[in-house]
Formats: sequence, structure tokens, C-alpha cells
Amino acid sequence: MNLVYSLPSLIGTLLSLAMALVLLRRKPGRSWPWAATISFLTALWCLCQLFWVNAKQLDTLVLVSQIQYLAITLLPVAWLQLSLSETCKRRSFFKLILLLLIVPLITICLAFTFEPGVGNALWQSMGFSTDGQIANITYGSWFWIMALHSYLAIGCGCLLFFLHFAQSPHYKIHQLVTCVFPLLCLALNYSYITRIWLFDLDPTPLGFVLGFSAWGWVMYRRQPFEITPVARNIAVDSLNDCLIITDSKGLIVDFNPAADKLLSQYAQGKQVLGASLSTMIPQLEKLIEQASPAIITINGNQSVEAYVSYTDPGDLANSERVLMLRDLSHQQKTYQMLSAARQALEEANTELDRLAHTDELTKLANRRFLHMRLDEEIARARRLEQTLGLIFIDLDDFKKVNDRFGHGAGDNVLKSVAQELMAHRKGIDIAARYGGEEFILVITNSDRDGIFKTAQRIWLSLQNLEHWIDNSTKIKITASLGVALLDREDRDANDLINRGDNALYHAKKLGRNRVSLASGRKFQTLFKSEITSETSSSQKEW
Repeated sequence: MNLVYSLPSLIGTLLSLAMALVLLRRKPGRSWPWAATISFLTALWCLCQLFWVNAKQLDTLVLVSQIQYLAITLLPVAWLQLSLSETCKRRSFFKLILLLLIVPLITICLAFTFEPGVGNALWQSMGFSTDGQIANITYGSWFWIMALHSYLAIGCGCLLFFLHFAQSPHYKIHQLVTCVFPLLCLALNYSYITRIWLFDLDPTPLGFVLGFSAWGWVMYRRQPFEITPVARNIAVDSLNDCLIITDSKGLIVDFNPAADKLLSQYAQGKQVLGASLSTMIPQLEKLIEQASPAIITINGNQSVEAYVSYTDPGDLANSERVLMLRDLSHQQKTYQMLSAARQALEEANTELDRLAHTDELTKLANRRFLHMRLDEEIARARRLEQTLGLIFIDLDDFKKVNDRFGHGAGDNVLKSVAQELMAHRKGIDIAARYGGEEFILVITNSDRDGIFKTAQRIWLSLQNLEHWIDNSTKIKITASLGVALLDREDRDANDLINRGDNALYHAKKLGRNRVSLASGRKFQTLFKSEITSETSSSQKEW
């Protein structure tokens, strides 16, 4: 192997293959398939060149040349396709790409139909030099058509990349690599096929080595396929905000489509370009003079947030102006909708919270809420060393009401009792329906005597409360009450409720219609009536 002739091709093959593998692994951006294709075609070109410079037989030389021209002819088209895809012009030039494949296909056909000693329009002859060091080819007329086609395709691709990266000042390195190094490869290849190159060795693989070395560095540091600029004219035209540019006299010199819709409302069929902006939209005149952002109203009720900037901040009087107008109508409508939705959500959450903590029939607190609040009140009473009382209430012989008058009448009785309890509730006291005809009233911010007096008032009021079943029938229901005061042994709400329940059981056991107190494990009657529920005349009637 001739190492001097082989080294550029060998390095070019390895570099381009490495680049192809990196692209296949990382898949950067939308154009990586074409970049990988170019890398593989370059590797094929350089690999065939490696065999070319070391070929010793004519048949091997022809076969290597035929395979090499697969890469030589398709590589320029792939490069142009890469530039079109990366610059977002692939769809608009799809038919052009199909036309560009005609020349490569004809060239490949001519290459694979070439016969040594006969020749054709691509290669007139092929053989070894007199010194036997390296082979040479005499080109036919079609070769120059193919070469011109390839140079134009690569040149157009470079021009597209140049214009694409020129849109922003932040892509100088991308611009250099995508334009200079492909053109360098073209220059080296042109110098070889026109015999300007002083040596027998084709310098094109050397150009590939330099180009792919730079390309690899940019791939590693600058992400050329992942981060590319968007056309500024497309970005401006796609803005939803109105962009208006005026000269130093305030005359409109340019505007985007969004601004065109706005200005056409004021132009009334007149020419917009060259018109005075402050005359057309008087509300903007003060903004332009102050050079400060503001919210103005146009079209009667359309709110617009306006910004103005100057091309020459040092000389505002003679500077062109760039105005950005942002319609706030949609935002305001959205804000109002969000505010209404938030308010509705808060009301719904409040209602859900109320329903979760409220007995549906009596509108008193339910059992779950009672336990939660009672634990809080127990903790507060112990922290402040205050007395806390619980009154457990049960309606005597309530089942008879349901059996005699129906559950609807029973429900009305429960509602009346609940209203009576609410009348005796004060401050943060807790009135709850514990279940069925059982109620609990938790007394806070009161002393022992106050709790007993409240229990007595409730007992008497329920005893005297009249319940109308219909317009002609009324009944009275007595109640038994159990009172429990917070004790040191009470660990939580359940303990206090259980002691109140035990006191209630004591009252019912002794004949109902009375109030009992739980003192530790002992019970005593606080208040009782001579007329018990068993001898009540009103209850005997029904």
C-alpha cells in the first residue's frame, strides 16, 4: 500500500464514518438523516479512492470507479436536500430534487456500462500511468455535464446555508463550516480534474478530511442541526402582535400582517404606506412623544398595550420608530372568564365543604364534623384551662311519630328540634345531629353552672315545643338529656361523647324526660319532670 497516497483517503473514510455513527446515535434536529447520508456517501467516496490509489489491475480499477461514482453523483444532491430541509424549503423544492436526480442516474448508467478500450461519454479511457504509481482517466463530454451539475447543486446548498445563517449574527461558525469547507472541497476537486493540481493524487479526500474535522468540532460544540435560526421575516409576519415601523417624520414605512388588519380599519380605503401614524391613530401620538409603554384604547373599546423603540436612541428627533401593539381584549376576556370560574369554583368548594359537614335534613353539623370540631375544642379548652360541656339529646318515643303519622311528619319534628337547638347555640358552640333522633350540643366559653342552665332551657323548650302534623293536629315530644363535662381522663372526642351517651342512658333508664349528669363513673339527675313521656297526655292522644 502506498502510504502517502492512501493516508488522506483512509483518514477521510474513518472521519466520515465516525460522523455518520454519531448522527445515527444522537439524531439531532430534523435534518439528521440527510447529514448521515452525506457522511456515508463521503465514506464510500474516500474508501473507493483508497482502493483506487492501490489498484494494480484494470478490472479492479473499473469496478472501484463504478462504485465510487455512486457516491460522487449522489453526494451533491444529498447536500442540496440537506440545505433545503434545514432551511425549511424542502417541500417547495421537492420537484426540483426529482429533476436533479436525472443527471446522477444517467451518470451511474454510463459508469456501469463502461468497457475498457471502448469508452463512452463519461470516460473515454482508463488505465495506469507510465510510472505505474497511480491510475488515470480520460474524461468524456458527459463527465463535464455531471461535474457542472454537481458543482451547481453544492453551490446552491452553500448559498441556502449562507442566507439561512446570515439571518442572525449568532451563527458565524455555522455559516463558515457549511459554506467554506464544501466550497474548499469543490475547489480542490476542480483543480484536480482540470489538471491545475500539480500532483497525481486526487486532493478531494484531503478536503473531506479538513471539512469533516471542522464539521465534527461544530457538531460537538455548537449543535448545528439542533439549534438553527428561524427566518426573521417569517417570525415577524407570524407575530400576532402589530408591528409598525415609521420614519423620523412619523410616516408608516413598514408593517406586518397583524398591523395591516388594524390599520385597514383606520385607512378607510386610503393608502397605508406613507400615511401619518399619529393622524391615522391619534391615541398613539402622545405615546410616540413620551417614548414609554402604555395601555391605550382604540376602536372605542379595544384595549391595546403599546411599546415604542428607536433605531437611534441618541437622536430621537431624527430616529425611525418601531411600535409594537398588543391587543389585550382577549387577555381581558380570558381574565374575566378565569375570575368568574375561580369565583364559581370557590363557591362550589364552599358548598361542597358545607355539604360534607352538614346534615342534609336538619342543616346541623353532621357526625363527622362534630368529631373534628370537638377534638379542636377539647385541645383549646385544655390549653386555656376552660370548662367544656356536651349535651346529648334524644327524643322520647320518637318511633311512635313515624309509625302513627309517617316519616314525613317525623322529619318535620326533627327540623323543628334542630331549629330550637340553633336558638340555644351561641358563639362557636357546636349543634349537630348525631344520628336518627339524637342530637348533641357542645357548650364552649361557659362555666359549669352555665352549661347546666343551658341544658335545663333546652329540656324545657323541647318539652313545650308544639309540632304541627297538619292544619288540625299538633303534638308535643319530650326529650331526655345527658350532660358530660370535659374530664382529665377524656383522651379525645369519643371519650366525652361516650360519657354524655351514658348520662343519656341513665336519664332514659329512670323514666325519660329528664336531664342526667355524668360525674366520672357516677350519674345524677339534674332536672326531672313529674309528667314523664309515659304519662304525657299529649302523647296518649296519638
